[in-house]
Amino acid sequence: MTKTRLIMKRLHFLMASVAALVLTACNGGDDRSATVDMSDLAALYNDNRDSDNLLELRSDDEVRADTIDDVFPSMPTMDVVPRYEESDNEFLREAHDFFNTCAVAYDAWSWFEDYIRFSGDDYIEANDVTNPDYMTDPWLIDRVRNTDISVISNSELRARAKNYIDSLMWVINVDDDYEFEEGDAPEDILAQFVMAVNATLHPFADKDVLAKTYEQEMSRLKDLAYSPLQSFDYKSGDLVGQMLHLMSECKDFDTQCSLLLYWADHEDMMNAPEWLVVAAQRLLESNHYSPLLYDIWVRWRVLYQYCYHGNSTWSDIPNNYYNLTRLQCYETCLKHIASNPDDIMAMNCASLLAGRSNIQRFGWMFGNSTTVEINELMPNAFGMDDEEVEDEEEYEVIDDEEVDDEEVDDED
Repeated sequence: MTKTRLIMKRLHFLMASVAALVLTACNGGDDRSATVDMSDLAALYNDNRDSDNLLELRSDDEVRADTIDDVFPSMPTMDVVPRYEESDNEFLREAHDFFNTCAVAYDAWSWFEDYIRFSGDDYIEANDVTNPDYMTDPWLIDRVRNTDISVISNSELRARAKNYIDSLMWVINVDDDYEFEEGDAPEDILAQFVMAVNATLHPFADKDVLAKTYEQEMSRLKDLAYSPLQSFDYKSGDLVGQMLHLMSECKDFDTQCSLLLYWADHEDMMNAPEWLVVAAQRLLESNHYSPLLYDIWVRWRVLYQYCYHGNSTWSDIPNNYYNLTRLQCYETCLKHIASNPDDIMAMNCASLLAGRSNIQRFGWMFGNSTTVEINELMPNAFGMDDEEVEDEEEYEVIDDEEVDDEEVDDED
């Protein structure tokens, strides 16, 4: 089996997130009574829902602009103020390095995946590219080799990041028929770096003691939707109109986020997912804090990819575009933590945002990770019942004997 085919075969499951080992708890919180105005979206929908013309919520030019900076863009790093290195809060002191170390991990990995997919002449032949300097093997390899690790201030993590990049370069340079030993395959290299990040940062809370409190609080937040849903007409068939109306009437931001999560997993959501995408983007770009920001962002990202770029391994995957919004939400969490230094819910939300891997080019049998993520995050909307989900999980490890059940359960 060639190196490319072996790597593709081994990457059909989602890589474990850095945040999988992050502390969980509930404490603190500020006034989150501010809301995001959705009334104009509701009016726009009402004005166009009976039209035979498809409403263009995002133009082709805007979609193309997602990827204008680079063909397969990378993850931005955190080089903005305020910086928190002098903070009394340990999480804030480490927040800059945590985000940037995750950025290095997933940036290099995305470029490595692009090399595996587009190396050789496949991309040039498929896309009729004539520029010899564009998407060539050296061009792609340089993107991996030149990943900027200087954005990491912690010397131990910077050294580990260099070893991680060197290890990926070693994989690129081995013979096509090389048989990887346990622990030296590409996903093992990423997982080892991820574990090093976890071992170095955020060692300040007992996850096991605090987990129950966290789960209870997240359940409470997600249940906020049920009060406004008392007026939901389940027979109307107009999911988008009703959800936009209910979100317009919300009295606080947490409830708006909770309603959007209900909408995201509704069985009719996939009939018009672009409306949820634009509503979610409103919430994410508002600079309002909620412990549900991560849950909103990760669903917005995968549905945006599904609607505008597709789920093929050949698709454009504008991770840079998604990650600019990731960084904005991360900074919103940090500002909240600066005013609420004991709010570990906010720390967990920030950790999940930074630690979630990019959309992966090799995510499933015949496509990127979009299909897997929709199934993972929104199984009702995707039309997967419990039995089908179990079957899917069994498939994910069918040809990977070295991946045990515990590893799969820990994956994001």
